[in-house]
Amino acid sequence: DWTHSNALAPAPDGNMIISIRHQDWIVKMNYQNGTGDGSILWHLGRQGDFTVDSSNPCPWFSHEHDTTFAANGLLTLFDNGNTRITEPAEFCGNGSSQSDSRGQSWSLDETHKIATPVLNLDLGVYSTATGSAKLLPLGNYHFFLGFINGTNSKSVEYTPSGQPRFEEDFPQNVGYRSFRMATLYSEN
Repeated sequence: DWTHSNALAPAPDGNMIISIRHQDWIVKMNYQNGTGDGSILWHLGRQGDFTVDSSNPCPWFSHEHDTTFAANGLLTLFDNGNTRITEPAEFCGNGSSQSDSRGQSWSLDETHKIATPVLNLDLGVYSTATGSAKLLPLGNYHFFLGFINGTNSKSVEYTPSGQPRFEEDFPQNVGYRSFRMATLYSEN
């Protein structure tokens, strides 16, 4: 299952990004609005093409879901954390302990290949599979932890500074994605 991909989304420059969960990478593909050759332009994640600009000992995502570019150019994703949690010393370095999934937002300098985490929020629980991440129009973040203990899920909203604004638990119910809807006809 090493080619397991769970998100395909447009990049602002007309190319496409693909989340490859079991490789712990997001790749950018040369799409050029349908005229590209399909070649890989870069790999984002641990041991990828980018240097991370962070003091966090373990900033990189693993087994991520719902990777998209927000309207402001930030890359948002749900970091399930499977490799980071099950192999913390190997993935993060000695002395690291990881136990929860995270909501992340990244600023990418594609010219110099520098990735800077804008948000790296511990969501307080581990979702082994599925999930969503969205930057909402007013600036808050919506995350969905879709597979908690194999039986539950949770939808949460946080401010950019990491303050909780909304939480809804779904006991005995797992899900793949969650969306905030302003109306029945538009997302947000």
